[in-house]
Amino acid sequence: MAFNLNKIPLLQRTTPEHRQARLEICATCPDLFFNGGLLTCKKCGCAMKLKTWLAGASCPVKKWEKINVTEQE
Repeated sequence: MAFNLNKIPLLQRTTPEHRQARLEICATCPDLFFNGGLLTCKKCGCAMKLKTWLAGASCPVKKWEKINVTEQE
C-alpha cells in the first residue's frame, strides 16, 4: 500500500530543505538500513523518507529534532 505524502496537512509538513537536511543526517547514521527497498531506522523502525516529511517527528538518537511549524513561516 502506497502512502500519499500530499495528504499530510501543510502545517504538519517539513519544507523540502528540512527534509533534505534530515535525510543527509540519516545517510551518515549506522542505524540506517534498507528494508525491502525502504530506508529504515533500526532504532525506531520508521521509513525515513516518510518520517522526514513530518514536522513533529524527531530522531530517536537526537540527531535532529522536531520542527515547530512557526519556524517555517
